[in-house]
Order: sequence, then structure tokens, then C-alpha cells
Amino acid sequence: MSDQILNLKSANFNERSLGLLVHALPVSLLIIYFSVVLMTSFSFQWKVVFACVGVVLMIWVPLMIWLRTRKASLFLNGHGKEAVTYYVNMTLLFLATLWVALVSFLFMNSDSFYAGNASSSFLFSLVNLIFLASCHAVVILVLYIPVAAMFGGILALLGKDVQYPFVLRFMHWKQAKRIR
Repeated sequence: MSDQILNLKSANFNERSLGLLVHALPVSLLIIYFSVVLMTSFSFQWKVVFACVGVVLMIWVPLMIWLRTRKASLFLNGHGKEAVTYYVNMTLLFLATLWVALVSFLFMNSDSFYAGNASSSFLFSLVNLIFLASCHAVVILVLYIPVAAMFGGILALLGKDVQYPFVLRFMHWKQAKRIR
């Protein structure tokens, strides 16, 4: 949103509250959702299905809020675009790091991996390093995503512009004119 100038003086309390919701509600729902799923006695397969539904909800909730409120004001349009972009990026990054961790774990535990020659020692170290790095990245993302989303929600409630770091902006930003 660096090239978009928002009209923040016209953002009333209702718009700022909706800005808070578009940033913070998906993470809040996801925390509640996963805590309920993990505490139940479902089988592992059902927990995986529920986790996939939770990830879809994390993108769907801000998208629906943004689509419903984007024409109400430039403030809500800007915050909705930023929240949707953030959640799509973080979901894809989280799934990619989780996939790398899973593939490297499965590769470490395969029978053909322990061939016993000299090159397998280097390969074992490399795969271990990739596995540990991807596991650490998953933990960092699990901690970063809710903190950044809550920070964005607080800034929206204060009527300020939010621009998340580490996000590829793929939506076209239209220039808005500042009203003086």
C-alpha cells in the first residue's frame, strides 16, 4: 500500500473496527478452531481434514469481509486487500515449509537413505540440516502469523495504514486521492 494514499481522516470508528476484524478475526478463529480440534478424540485422518478446513477458513474469512466492505471506503478497501494478501502469502509459505519438513523427514527415514557409502554421510547431514531449518521455520511462522495479524488489527483500529513485511503483493493497487 505504499503507492496508495488512504483517506484516514474519514475513517470512523465503525470502519476502524471492521479493519481490526479483517486483520485479527481469521487468526482468532483459527486459534479457537485448532484448540477445539486438538482437544477432541477424532482420529488422525479427521484432524488432518479439519486442519485443511482451518487453513481454508484463514483465507476465506478476510476475503469475505473485504468483498463485503471494499466499496464502503478506501480505508476498508486498503486494509482488506492487505489482509487478504497477507493471509494468502503466509498460508502458502507455511504450507511450503511444512511440505519441505515432511519430505525431508520421509527421505531421512527411507531404507535406501542408509546405503553406507561416504556420500550418504554428507547427504544425511544435508537432509538433517534441511529438516531442522524447515521445522524451525514452521515454528517461527506459527508464532509470527498471529502476532503480525494482531499488530495489523491494532494499527487498523488506530486508523493507521498497515503494510506487512515479507509479503509479495499480487493485487493491483489503485491510486487514491487524498482529500484535504
